[in-house]
Amino acid sequence: MQTTLATLSNLIDHAVYDSSTMTLKSGYISTLDESGQAMCADLITGEPAVVATTELSVVRSEKNNFQSVDTMYMDMACTGCGLKATAKMLLGTAMKSKFQSWNCSTNKKCSGVCVVSSQVKSHKYMAVCLI
Repeated sequence: MQTTLATLSNLIDHAVYDSSTMTLKSGYISTLDESGQAMCADLITGEPAVVATTELSVVRSEKNNFQSVDTMYMDMACTGCGLKATAKMLLGTAMKSKFQSWNCSTNKKCSGVCVVSSQVKSHKYMAVCLI
């Protein structure tokens, strides 16, 4: 995943806003989402998050059991991966009640979900994410 994201990030000039560059930026955001979801495929609930970093951003995937998402803040990205600080998120009681235990198929109950988040590394790249 990291190689795919790095390749795409190398194609983007953050200072350019023409049509083709904005298409690349939009594609990068979509690829962040897709990559984060793919990173979840082999994760087991409760194990450490998987992180991919590029020059532009950090994407983080974690299978969370949702027991404490209403009281404990989660990292949006990672510590020590080129960010000045990682943003934090609190998913809240609505997310907890919806996903702590839910019907993932007709005859099966599931607990928790994969949480994918990403964070831009520098303010100069913000235009990439604000498309």
